[in-house]
Order: sequence, then C-alpha cells, then structure tokens
Amino acid sequence: MVGDPDARRIDIAQGTLSKQLRYLKKEGMISRTVYTESVLRVEYELTPIGRRFKRVLDAIEEWGSEYIDDLRQTQQ
Repeated sequence: MVGDPDARRIDIAQGTLSKQLRYLKKEGMISRTVYTESVLRVEYELTPIGRRFKRVLDAIEEWGSEYIDDLRQTQQ
C-alpha cells in the first residue's frame, strides 16, 4: 500500500509476485481492489485473518534477528 510505513521494497520477479499474490488472495490473507482511474491501479491489503497472521510472521522475524545476533556474537 502506498504510504504504508510497514511496506518494504523487495527484489522479486513480476511473475513470482503475481503468483504469490494470487495464492494469498485465494487463501483469504489479502484482498485486492482495482481502481479504474486514468491509469489502472491495483491495491492489496491484509484481511482480518492476514493481520492476525502478521503477528506470527513478526514474531518469527524477531526471533530470526535475535538468532543472527547470537550467531555473530559466538563467531567473534
């Protein structure tokens, strides 16, 4: 979502991104809105279940960061 402070740019092939977005929509994790303005615009947003699952992903990300920090400390 444009202007979303949690949004991050990632390097991903267009086909891979499209496939993943279709899957997440099919599973009910995200919703898709198409705006037919002068330039076609599509916006994706987490659904309520997607927002709840984001907490799980955030916890995994936090654990991973801590694990990497621990690995770096033991390698010094």
